[in-house]
Amino acid sequence: MKRYILLLLIIVPVVFVIFGCNLNAVSIEERISMFRDALEAADASDMASHIHPDNSMKGALRTNNTWGPISIDEDNTFGSISGSGSTRTATFDDGAENYEGTFTFTMKEDEPDVWYIDRLYLDSYSDYIF
Repeated sequence: MKRYILLLLIIVPVVFVIFGCNLNAVSIEERISMFRDALEAADASDMASHIHPDNSMKGALRTNNTWGPISIDEDNTFGSISGSGSTRTATFDDGAENYEGTFTFTMKEDEPDVWYIDRLYLDSYSDYIF
């Protein structure tokens, strides 16, 4: 009897982990927060890692000079994240008063519960950054 209980105690958690949850899950808010942290740390390569793998610009965005109006430095700041569905907004200030306004993030799911940034629009730039 002890053997069956022990076996059950091992099998149930394994089944739950395999079928019940995605251990790699990244919510929309988490992904944007990770992107914000990389931007504020001036790490273009880390910023690019938060872009959806299907985005054709992902490779080019790994260097500091390909982010359009965004100056990759520690002076960048984000405001709170808001929105619903697959679209979120956050206020942005580059610290130099060149570009401040609102980022609009269009998100795309890569696998269940793993979200990436697919498009990024800055209203004061009046165009998509990617």
